[in-house]
Amino acid sequence: MCGIFGILSNNQNYSSDYLEKTLNSVAHALRHRGPDHFAFETLNVSSSKYRGTSSLSLGHTRLSIIDLSDGGHQPMSSADGRFIIVFNGEIYNFKELRTELSSIGYEFTTESDTEVLLHAWAEWKSDAIPKLVGMFAFAIYDKVKQTLTLVRDAFGIKPLYYWQGNNTLCFASEVQALIKLLPEKPKPNLVAGYKFLSHGTVDRGEDSFFEGIKHLKPGHILELNIDSTIENKISRWWNPSIEENQDIRFDDAKEIVREKFLRNVRLHLRSDVPVGAALSGGIDSSAVVCAMRYLEPSMELNTFSYVARDSTKNEEIWVDYVNEYVGAKSHKVTIEGKEMFSDLETLIEIQGEPFASSSIYAQYKIFQKVRDAGVIVNLDGQGADEMLAGYFGYPHARFESLISEGKVVDVFKLWNELGNTFGSKPTKALIQSLLPNIFGKLRTWRDKDFERKFLKENFCSPAKEKRDYKKKAFSNRALCHCLREAVSGNKGLVHLLRYEDRNSMIHSVESRVPFLTTDLVEFLLTLPEDFLLSNKGTTKYIFREAMKGIVPDRILHRKDKIGFETPEKHFLVSRKKEIIKQINLIDEVPFLDSSKIIKYLNNIDKLKMHEFSEIWRIINYCNWYKLNF
Repeated sequence: MCGIFGILSNNQNYSSDYLEKTLNSVAHALRHRGPDHFAFETLNVSSSKYRGTSSLSLGHTRLSIIDLSDGGHQPMSSADGRFIIVFNGEIYNFKELRTELSSIGYEFTTESDTEVLLHAWAEWKSDAIPKLVGMFAFAIYDKVKQTLTLVRDAFGIKPLYYWQGNNTLCFASEVQALIKLLPEKPKPNLVAGYKFLSHGTVDRGEDSFFEGIKHLKPGHILELNIDSTIENKISRWWNPSIEENQDIRFDDAKEIVREKFLRNVRLHLRSDVPVGAALSGGIDSSAVVCAMRYLEPSMELNTFSYVARDSTKNEEIWVDYVNEYVGAKSHKVTIEGKEMFSDLETLIEIQGEPFASSSIYAQYKIFQKVRDAGVIVNLDGQGADEMLAGYFGYPHARFESLISEGKVVDVFKLWNELGNTFGSKPTKALIQSLLPNIFGKLRTWRDKDFERKFLKENFCSPAKEKRDYKKKAFSNRALCHCLREAVSGNKGLVHLLRYEDRNSMIHSVESRVPFLTTDLVEFLLTLPEDFLLSNKGTTKYIFREAMKGIVPDRILHRKDKIGFETPEKHFLVSRKKEIIKQINLIDEVPFLDSSKIIKYLNNIDKLKMHEFSEIWRIINYCNWYKLNF
């Protein structure tokens, strides 16, 4: 796990002294991602586009996980000198790929997964990417073809930002590091800011919160031909099918899910440094921990948990139960509201971009605990909800599937059953499915209500996107389509992975997510939808069945879902004066009306729950704006 960065530019834009100073500054900004070693290499490259010589610099900061020797340092070149790579992530099946490459004549001088990736690219070029089981963002330069290629993993587990302009291309693992490479400081992307404040939209599409700075989207490749043009070609390398496998039996599918998940956990345990696991007490994290013990009966097992002892939604009893079941050493984190407030600016700076909930602070503190315990690699249950229809928001898509099949009675039966699963019937999801036009009008009203409460009256911006709520054609695979959109980075999962990456890497911890491999996700997306969300309202149905005998039944039968719940309401109410002071300093935000916001803050103890979320986003964005602009 590491940090990568690079710049391709006409030499007229950057003197050699300035470039070296800048690259050192960027490496310093990314040292938390790789405290064990850093290096960069600058090459002169010919370019007809620039009518002369340009320079390409590739840099890397290393957190040593596989092959702790100097042999794993980067940038790394192929034996013939044709390829040079900087790579952030892990290739978990590197041993199997190494065996395959050795059988066709490749020789290895290190035990690192980076060298395996380098040889795989030399042999198969971009066809190597689907062979990789792992998380990755890498840049590779081909001296013969004069191409620079940037690649990001299927789910966006590892980050990659880039900027292009003035005959220059820059990229980096984190936005703060990338900004140091730019010829001038970027402006705020007001469209992204407005969408975040009004709708809570983050990490959607390629645009960031900074003008001109983009994410390479999950499952995509950016290829730049240096000799002919600076214009890049972007293509998708992963686009999973949702065509249903109508021939598979539930019991057969259950065994395949079990086999694939256990294989994933086994691969994710490959490490030359200590490995632990996050544990909330829910099904997903408990399955990871129990699978670790099932596969490695004698391993020293450390778990790390957030405990909300002053909350009615405290999962400590479940955490203790799982730890006792597997014989793990438990490490717990608790949070005070004043502590979160004092760390807020630090957390915003770490994330680089705004975030929609204070719950990620709990995650930040967990990774701090992980590092303090001497654990460098941590396994996590992220992604299971998006793969297995675990969230409260997914029933509407299943309703749409049933409606398309003319099974309206089954819609109401499932709606009633889901009341037992979630504690309340998903009436909003039912309305969204049966009456999309009315639901759309309600969303439009909420948007206008937000504008009325918090925005300047004369503000007019393209950020006020027009929403189309026309009745759409129902699909009998609406749920699987929704899940594919979540896991492929179009919505849902990608922002959670961003939070996890920054929160872990600031403490120099590698966080691994064994639910997220392309083969497991591709298999799940082809299953009949009632395998995922059963007609009895059981979420993650096939996974619960697959884990029997590995995870205790008491955990598998849990229906409540809590997750990280921090004392957000108490935090806002108790810190009202400090928050008002902060808001008063942010009149520069073009579309926010501080006087309106202060009016709501003065009555904060009377706000509804969704209004607390709105106020939190405003505080978060204002602090981010102050830090950057």
